[in-house]
Amino acid sequence: MHELRIMIADPDVDFCKYLREKLVQAGYIVVAEASEARSALHMIFSSQPDVALINARFHGQDGLDISYFLEEHRIAPVILMADYDDYEILSYVLGHWVFGYLVKPIDFATLIPNMEIAVANYRRLLNLEAENKKLKENLENRKLIEKAKGILADMLGFTEEEALKFLQKISMDKCMPMKKVALKIIAKYGQAKNGRE
Repeated sequence: MHELRIMIADPDVDFCKYLREKLVQAGYIVVAEASEARSALHMIFSSQPDVALINARFHGQDGLDISYFLEEHRIAPVILMADYDDYEILSYVLGHWVFGYLVKPIDFATLIPNMEIAVANYRRLLNLEAENKKLKENLENRKLIEKAKGILADMLGFTEEEALKFLQKISMDKCMPMKKVALKIIAKYGQAKNGRE
């Protein structure tokens, strides 16, 4: 808990000041604050906060647009703040990476756990995304290796075990990942195999 770096974006300058004072008193670090959507985006990208508290409605641009950019670039979790209960915003929240929704006046006792939970869930989702990406890469690599083994079996008469050992030997001899070796085998022998079929 605490030591979180927070960005506040709200068109109400007095509210920003009030929120900053309350957060600092509670032991949090406010790294940036903005009262205009464009400057809020710039500050978020430059300050890289742990969590962004953003008003859902700005003059001339939606806070929803800001939250979309943060989602797209995976910079920080967003907690949207609204001046009133807005069902359009609520439907947006349900379909995007918004990690909280608070209606003003903000209850500070509710804000603190919301921020902590938002950051924890955001980090958990980033870890799951990274694990999922790694699993997909491993599966793709496995498919390439299996394809290369099949080509070696067809073109050179290798058994599956011999084909695997051949790929491993090239990988070690050339200090090259198995995926690259498999791609080279597929490129070298794949066309010849297709020509024979």
